[in-house]
Amino acid sequence: MFLSPVRSSVLSPVLSPVLSPVLSSDGRRDATRTLTGTLSGRLTGALSIALTAILSTALGATVIASLAMPAAAQAGERVVGSGRTASEPRSAGDFEAISLEGSIDITVRQGAATSVTATADDNLLPLLETRVETGASGARLVVRWKPGTSLSTRGKAHVLVVTPRLVALASSGSGDARIESFSTPSLKVALSGSGDAALPGLKTEALRIAISGSGDVKADGAAALLNISIAGSGDVMARELRADEVSVSIAGSGDVAVHAQKKLAVSIAGSGDVVYSGDAEVSRSVAGSGTVKRR
Repeated sequence: MFLSPVRSSVLSPVLSPVLSPVLSSDGRRDATRTLTGTLSGRLTGALSIALTAILSTALGATVIASLAMPAAAQAGERVVGSGRTASEPRSAGDFEAISLEGSIDITVRQGAATSVTATADDNLLPLLETRVETGASGARLVVRWKPGTSLSTRGKAHVLVVTPRLVALASSGSGDARIESFSTPSLKVALSGSGDAALPGLKTEALRIAISGSGDVKADGAAALLNISIAGSGDVMARELRADEVSVSIAGSGDVAVHAQKKLAVSIAGSGDVVYSGDAEVSRSVAGSGTVKRR
């Protein structure tokens, strides 16, 4: 099988950019002229293969490395925030739980209609994900940066959520969460990172707080039942949360301050301390260096 003759004017623009990264202008011109003359002839398939092998050996490694560098740089590129803050509404379906990941702050307010508004550097907004995922435990709103991206923000990214119902919020990053004046039958707040959570004006029948990181929780309002579990170094400050029955379990170094009006059960296997107010009947089990004190 023979190759058709190819004109020099066609091959030169093709070969010149390929040879450009590795040869000088004179060398590139000579190489282009030589290769063009060769390829313009009638080459057999075997000769074409041989020529390709020669070119690959002589120039392949350098050319490939040159062409690969932009791709490698793009893969490891760090996106820096522009410093120009912008906000945009996001579409969201119904959900009753929120999962917060990374360095994003979130504020949750109660309202009849669901809405989600994202705020960040304008060039980082496309990388800020807010989407609803449905699983065995129901629908949850996931807030995070796009996986696999490396970025640096100029200002703190923030997401404002308005929803009629919320039963759980889990934070696994350094972002802070704030749930404002929410009324709900039950609420679970779980922190496994360094982010803090604030629950001002909360009204609920049952509040469960679980900390396995260094984040702190501050709460005020009213709850019939309050359950606190700490396996990290985070603290719970809930003396302004009027609770009837409170149970506290500490296996780390976190401290707890609560108000218990009827019952208080404390289990400490670490170095955390519990300070309480109220006239609750108290039962305690302390196996570490922690203490239980009334103030």
